[in-house]
Amino acid sequence: MGVAKFPPLFFSDDGTPLTNTGKSTYKSTLLKRYGENDFTHVWSGGQNLAVIIDGMPILFLAPVLGLKNFGNYVNFLLNRKVLVYLKESKEIHVIFDRPGVWGFNLKKKVQDERDSKRQEVPTLSEDAIQDVTPIPCPGTQWPGFLANRGNKHKLIQFIGQKIFALKDKLSEGEVIILGGYGPTNTTYKVEKGSVTEIHQLACNHEEADTQVVAHAKFTSHTDIRIVAADTDVFAVILLNFHHLQEKHIFLDQGDRAKVTDMNALVEAMNGDQDQDILLLKQQGHVSLPQFFGFIHPLIGSDILCSPRSFGPAWILKTCIDFCTHIFDSE
Repeated sequence: MGVAKFPPLFFSDDGTPLTNTGKSTYKSTLLKRYGENDFTHVWSGGQNLAVIIDGMPILFLAPVLGLKNFGNYVNFLLNRKVLVYLKESKEIHVIFDRPGVWGFNLKKKVQDERDSKRQEVPTLSEDAIQDVTPIPCPGTQWPGFLANRGNKHKLIQFIGQKIFALKDKLSEGEVIILGGYGPTNTTYKVEKGSVTEIHQLACNHEEADTQVVAHAKFTSHTDIRIVAADTDVFAVILLNFHHLQEKHIFLDQGDRAKVTDMNALVEAMNGDQDQDILLLKQQGHVSLPQFFGFIHPLIGSDILCSPRSFGPAWILKTCIDFCTHIFDSE
């Protein structure tokens, strides 16, 4: 076991960081600081609304009994997790990861360790999934199917093909914007009768988490419902909120049909009367949303190790107490 002296970060013998598995509590810790009932509420709809979906979590919707091939399964998935939002918005964004876009994978060791705990399903023999390709495993083994990176890639490509085919079914004015399908940096606009490339959203970001902000900035809609289960998206929005100040951002992380009003949260942050926070604001080196977003990686991620034996609440308090030193420009 190797130890880096400052900060106290721990590594295994092969250099793999021992990451903190408790970072998901960061969001709840921060919300409690500002009284989450003030900005977390049941979704009631938006006025000029676009819906942006992180496509990676929806892949974990396992095939239910009776879905024997991928054509039926993906139609089921799209109806449940994507097309349902056309009831409230005419513009839906679906974004998938772009693995390998950098030519290397920083998260490979962590991913391999995580996937090793699942019973991996062998790679599909077909070069590409077709409608008639049979589902190779029961729903209980679906995480094992996705643990095989080749299978996951083929599934995303097939989902992309099915979304392209929606050009023959969408009504006038309905739009689906698709990222993470096809060439690595390409994003597409699917509407009635056509599929076109959106050059402004060409992107070399590997993860959908960070692409979400680019899509929120790009859309002309002012109310944005971001559907994303990963806590990282919460921190990414805070870090980039200065790009989204003309929008009203609602973060939907599947918490009993509730959403977090990110604009109301940022307003509460800006009204924080903690003496250290007030000094940080006076310095003007960093906005408060950025400050709280910066704290998130300190709690640990797939590529950054974190202080051991210290939970998110302790890390948050320490960063607030020393914020004027952390962001001192001198």
